[in-house]
Amino acid sequence: MDEEIEQTLLIVRDAAVYKIPPARSANGHYAADWSELIFNARLVVRSKGKKCNIRLEDPSTGELFGECPVFNEEGKIPRAVDTVLDSSRYFVLRLDDGKGHHAFVGMGFQERGTAFDFNVALQDHEKQVTRENNPIPEIENLPKRDLSLK
Repeated sequence: MDEEIEQTLLIVRDAAVYKIPPARSANGHYAADWSELIFNARLVVRSKGKKCNIRLEDPSTGELFGECPVFNEEGKIPRAVDTVLDSSRYFVLRLDDGKGHHAFVGMGFQERGTAFDFNVALQDHEKQVTRENNPIPEIENLPKRDLSLK
């Protein structure tokens, strides 16, 4: 029986979610342009097999505000999470309702360390999927060396 286990990779208790204007340039978004705070959310990064999702939840009730699929069975979803050009603490998330509709929101952390942990959680999942897709040859199949004393 080879069931996939759901893992929680990261929980952040306070993530600010912003309504964002269209990008100023083709290069991307600037967090300095964000002035309209929508929601303070609890952010949860979860993985199950090759899939990885970012959930924005109400911190008091746990009710889902929005979900951002980052990886699916085929691999990384393009533009699911983008960094902004002027800060290491802010990101643009592509929220998906599962019915073909999506919306972009800004998301930010108060501390750089939290933003670093967020990036590491996503990178660790990507590395794990890469290892699963490209397994290392098993030691049992390698030729045995003669280590006896003669």
